[in-house]
Amino acid sequence: MLDVLLRKTGSERAALRPTCAALLAPLTPPPPPSLQEWVEYGTIEQSAADAIVSCVDNPAHLDLSDKYFVMLGAGSAMGPFKVLMALGANVVAIDLDRAGIWKNLITTARNSPGSITFPLKIPEKSCADDAALFANAGCNLFTETPIIKDWLVPLYPKEDFVVGSYAYLDGALHVQVSSHAQTASSSEASVRRGGGERTACTVV
Repeated sequence: MLDVLLRKTGSERAALRPTCAALLAPLTPPPPPSLQEWVEYGTIEQSAADAIVSCVDNPAHLDLSDKYFVMLGAGSAMGPFKVLMALGANVVAIDLDRAGIWKNLITTARNSPGSITFPLKIPEKSCADDAALFANAGCNLFTETPIIKDWLVPLYPKEDFVVGSYAYLDGALHVQVSSHAQTASSSEASVRRGGGERTACTVV
């Protein structure tokens, strides 16, 4: 399994930052009084409210250009891919090998200050156009778990990874895909000790 990196220079990131306002607009936090109401109601914990206020007061906290995130199920509607791209993060994206998924992910990455690294079945130079790139990108957590794990281990060895599992399926299949995601990222959690793990929509 090969990997492709779409990375931008500092000047390219800076030029694209203003275009990302549309991605972040729906997530503009309410003023602190509303946050406190959320805390009192039990919607969020106090630490979450404090973190939001800190980001509002310190815009530099929203520059993720030196942070690396591994997203298992990167195309999930519940995942933070668009936000991470808007904030300039470096995302290692893993999702099913379906052209529509990768057209969306790659197009978003190209139009954002972020960078994306993703698996490809054939060398990039063998892709005659974007259609071929989209068609050959991606992998399957169910059937290629060991391959994904081996691909992740040597990737950016000097960087800490925050690994997030956002793949979702109904019923028992969700337990299975969560298990495969855990296996694929287990070595990363132990080796990249400065990083962390995030899991969406999983009840233990």
